[in-house]
Amino acid sequence: AVVSPKSPPLRQTNSLGMVFVPVAGTKVWFSVWETRVRDYEAYARKNSNVDSLWKNPTVNGVEITPGPDHPVVNVSWNDAQGFCRWLTQQDLRAGLLRRGQSYRLPTDLEWSAAVGLTNEVGATPGLRDEKV
Repeated sequence: AVVSPKSPPLRQTNSLGMVFVPVAGTKVWFSVWETRVRDYEAYARKNSNVDSLWKNPTVNGVEITPGPDHPVVNVSWNDAQGFCRWLTQQDLRAGLLRRGQSYRLPTDLEWSAAVGLTNEVGATPGLRDEKV
């Protein structure tokens, strides 16, 4: 999840305890870790229509048992978007975000900047793929 702050401190912590820091070369902040099982579980408890594949993930047919601090996996794009909307509303109500701020998924260029790929060339993710 990414947050777009207006007047940034050095780091920001949300209602789930996720810590966000600014990404150089962008106007967004990234969580310092991927969305954890515990974070997504808070969302899923409040939203009964969330796909349950994240609860019992498998790799090559073998069930894995992630702990509460492991990254959540097997989440659809729609459910990830729903998580961002839910968290935005929760943190707006709690006064942790200001009007105009929101959580969202990063763009391809924002993700590249966050992982240090600032010299990519190409107009689309496909054209930038495997070029650096």
